Amino acid sequence: MHSLDQLRAFQAVFNKGSYSAAGRELNKDRTTVRELVKSYEDVLGFSLFTIVGRKAVPNEHANAIYPQVTLILRQSHQLDLYTRELFKHKLQELTVCIDHDFPNDFILEIETRVLKAYPEVRFNWYYRHREEALNALENGAVDLAFLPTKYRLLPKQTVLYKTLGYMSYYFYVGKQSPLAAHKSITLEDTQLEIQYIGEHTVRTDALLKPFSSHCRIVGSNDLLISLLEHQGWAILPHHIAGKAVAEGLIIKKPSPLLINDVKIPASVFFSASSQHNPIIMTILDWCSEMAEHYF
Repeated sequence: MHSLDQLRAFQAVFNKGSYSAAGRELNKDRTTVRELVKSYEDVLGFSLFTIVGRKAVPNEHANAIYPQVTLILRQSHQLDLYTRELFKHKLQELTVCIDHDFPNDFILEIETRVLKAYPEVRFNWYYRHREEALNALENGAVDLAFLPTKYRLLPKQTVLYKTLGYMSYYFYVGKQSPLAAHKSITLEDTQLEIQYIGEHTVRTDALLKPFSSHCRIVGSNDLLISLLEHQGWAILPHHIAGKAVAEGLIIKKPSPLLINDVKIPASVFFSASSQHNPIIMTILDWCSEMAEHYF
């Protein structure tokens, strides 16, 4: 089996035309270069050069294998550059928590930028409710968290955050719900009709609370909307309900529960130590840059 040193010696002799010149190119003495080429010839089972005076002239075998040897050495060099870049950036696996209500398009753009700028970094995206995500962030199990903010209330965890904008929530009813035909919805209507609310919302201890006497907790927004199409009501982010509204599956309604649409701050949370991580700091800069477009 050949070695990279043997291939480099062969390439240098081929290019320079002598063992002495190849030695100077590789910073090795002539004898070492000759031994490397000889050992490579032993592996191959045939000679590669004809000695003419002080020159090493490539024979037909050398001419035949030279392009492939050059390709291998080029790929080896590229691999060396790539691994140095990994070391430079301290190859790592970053874990990010997301609240179910956070805009998917925002996360998609972050993912796209990360893949382009840091293809060597492994990213994991997990849905977690607020307290679980913040606890994981505080103990170092998570690197970033995209979550709703409780307005001006600081989290009990020792973490930092940057507010990106506001997510708008509205009152929606299913197309087949009895409430769909009501011109005016009363508090009594909302109490008597089925309310769907996301599990993440309940566990977040947010402003949105179970209100109806018949409240059903649902594990995901997609399932919640599917259920809502047939009956009941829910308060949902506009960016999540918008597609179902456009398709006529659910209907946005004025409600006595909401004077206007509810606006809940959306933030990115991070630990103080992450400020020394250039990748995380770049992502935080992207978040600020993108915020105006998505919120």
